[in-house]
Amino acid sequence: MAEGLFHYMLEQNGLTDRIEADSAGTHSSGGKTAHPNTLAILTEHGIPYNGISRRLTLEDFSKFDYILAMDNENMETIELIQPPDARAKVSLLLDYASHLPYREVADPYVHGRYNETFETLQIGLQAFLTTLRERHQL
Repeated sequence: MAEGLFHYMLEQNGLTDRIEADSAGTHSSGGKTAHPNTLAILTEHGIPYNGISRRLTLEDFSKFDYILAMDNENMETIELIQPPDARAKVSLLLDYASHLPYREVADPYVHGRYNETFETLQIGLQAFLTTLRERHQL
């Protein structure tokens, strides 16, 4: 859901040629399409998405500038495999939305509240995009 929404935000802001974004899981074996409920909420908001899941790799730490975790469990897993010389800055997505009273994006697969997760992602990803624009003068 986050990848589809962020790609849509980049497109809406004319930044698809300036920012590369990808999604990877810490527990996913990869090769799967998004959950039907995820696709439904993205479609409801006019966001096309056809991504296939993949697992986070060591190469991601040198390829990307930022690696964003959705929750503390993901963050701990990422920090365990993060190489000491990693280029990527690792943080929770909602660290960029410090005005929110919580730091984790709730997993919709666990609680079933896809709309709530979508709204939280909108806030977090917009805050992250604002930070990128300021830091990198985009």
